[in-house]
Amino acid sequence: LVSGSQATEVVVWDVLGAAAVARLKGHKGAITSAVFTADSTHVVSASKDTLVRVWSVATQDCLATLTGHAHEVWYL
Repeated sequence: LVSGSQATEVVVWDVLGAAAVARLKGHKGAITSAVFTADSTHVVSASKDTLVRVWSVATQDCLATLTGHAHEVWYL
């Protein structure tokens, strides 16, 4: 499970253990959408900061930042 909040973090959860296993930090605005890729190795997140970011679940690194949106990004 992946979630986001007003706190600007994307959180990856272990559902069975009911614990956060990764906190992905880098957005400057509230997270509006977050999804796993089909193979669950990456997370894509959108934010009110107008950015879309691609994250590695394994390393917790931001691999790419998509810029150029004029307004908040709400859907992926």
